[in-house]
Amino acid sequence: METLYDLLADLPPGASVETARTTYDADATRGTAFKTGNFLRTLGVREGVDVGVASVAEAKPVFAFLGAGLLGATVQFDPATGDELRAYVAPTADVEGLDLPAGGQRVAWGEKPGNPRIEYFERDVWSENPAFPPVSFDGDTALLDAGSTTYTHRDLLDAAERFEREHPGPVVVDADFVHPGTVVAVLAALRAGTALHLGTTPAADDADATVVSVTAENAVDPRYVDI
Repeated sequence: METLYDLLADLPPGASVETARTTYDADATRGTAFKTGNFLRTLGVREGVDVGVASVAEAKPVFAFLGAGLLGATVQFDPATGDELRAYVAPTADVEGLDLPAGGQRVAWGEKPGNPRIEYFERDVWSENPAFPPVSFDGDTALLDAGSTTYTHRDLLDAAERFEREHPGPVVVDADFVHPGTVVAVLAALRAGTALHLGTTPAADDADATVVSVTAENAVDPRYVDI
């Protein structure tokens, strides 16, 4: 398994993304990630460009990360500047928080934006094709820009495999995606074919869930696996 495409194309049937409002089973998780990639492609997202995504523990940023990664783009969570971003995906109230270069595209989720120049995630992603062609890049392609370090598809998926071995149960994310280990935990849940809880708590039968907890200072739960 080298790329996000490999992960999603063979996503285990038990994988799910669960929020307070919606549960995406494995088919919906795969289809929504593919739809997001297809939508971002229409905005000029491709291999070698950067995409900014707001760090919020809900499904939209996860799918934005997966969709951008499927195109070979590099994702920055909560980017400090929009200078090099091809697209910025964030809640509607925050989407204009960065100055983007010429051609940069803004994508809002949540409340429908009043500005017609801002794309609307809920409308535009859901209308896309849920199929996606195999990718042409390999696992050494950059995927996550964490500031001081850039991680490739292979880096993150290898770390996710290690996390899965240590913590095979469902994963509850109460964390900041800016920290690369949080992204690893997300990928580990998908890879393991288990539930990924975002902004919600697991059911009683998921009591063994690994709680990923990262503070502003990146202090971590003792069970947390870093990379």
